[in-house]
Amino acid sequence: MVRKRNWGVSNVFSEAHRRCLPGNFCLWDVDGFMLDGTGEPCAIYEGKFKMASVDRGNFIESFYHSNNLQSSFLQKMSQVIPVWICEESTNNWWYLNNTILVKAENPEMDLYKTENRIYVEDILTSGFYRHNPSGIFVRTEGEKPCDLVGIAERLAYILNVPTVLVNDIFEEGQVHFKNQDKDIQLKSEVLESFEGDWLDDWKNLEIV
Repeated sequence: MVRKRNWGVSNVFSEAHRRCLPGNFCLWDVDGFMLDGTGEPCAIYEGKFKMASVDRGNFIESFYHSNNLQSSFLQKMSQVIPVWICEESTNNWWYLNNTILVKAENPEMDLYKTENRIYVEDILTSGFYRHNPSGIFVRTEGEKPCDLVGIAERLAYILNVPTVLVNDIFEEGQVHFKNQDKDIQLKSEVLESFEGDWLDDWKNLEIV
């Protein structure tokens, strides 16, 4: 059921999320976390192989354009935790803090990769406060315990949102969820076409 996308391999959870929730429910993949000298996460890492693409233009040059939705999300995040952005093909770096983006040198910090495993649920609205993070999702891939939970909970604490565990490989056609904060568990159906309606599930999980 997992599809190959233009920019990498996806998973059942993220593909179903696109079809089973309203269009203003946005799921942002957290590529990784920069770690301080004690091993604690101190910044979010956003990695891009190249900043420029044919269909989206140059990510950095359009960073403050109103239609660059990912950059406005990262700006929102940078108000509570710094963000390091890397063009991985050239090893060029930028630092984003409190919405201000500057060119920077490689910070030479440890990096903990989390792509396709940790996501931020972001419910978009119109107006100045368009980004509204509502939960952190962790794809556990059946790991018990899952090493990613601790670092996800740190981000959830910073954003003051719940941590939700996701297992989308345990049972074909089903995705299992658990709100760690509320101890609420449920499973949602996933059709082969990825069609469905998860809005009531999100309400039951108490993340909307």
